[in-house]
Amino acid sequence: MGTVWVVHPVSLDLGSARNWGTLRYINDDFTYPDEVTNMGLPAAVAERLVGAAREFSELFDYLLLVGDHLQLMQLGLLLAEQHKSYYVLRWDRIAQGYYQVKMNFSTYPHPLTRRTPPAIVPSPI
Repeated sequence: MGTVWVVHPVSLDLGSARNWGTLRYINDDFTYPDEVTNMGLPAAVAERLVGAAREFSELFDYLLLVGDHLQLMQLGLLLAEQHKSYYVLRWDRIAQGYYQVKMNFSTYPHPLTRRTPPAIVPSPI
């Protein structure tokens, strides 16, 4: 059985995630808005995410999709850079449990090509 990586402790019942492996928490808490800068997450938080990505086994481990979205995005990017694919656990509301989804990045060109012309995002009125 592998490891279920959780970016930080949450108040949800994660009992069904334990069916997939041992829970391992990366950071102590959610990253609050006053801790985030234009440079990204606090250095200590980012360093622990990098360490988790290094230890993550694409064959046996799972990233649990719960918690701080910024930490999840950062770890997801790190895992995509390190592995061509990895598994995440996604909540199924009807079944009341988690199921695995394989995130496969081997079919995408690396690096992604830029759009020409770039997408235009309308400004709010």
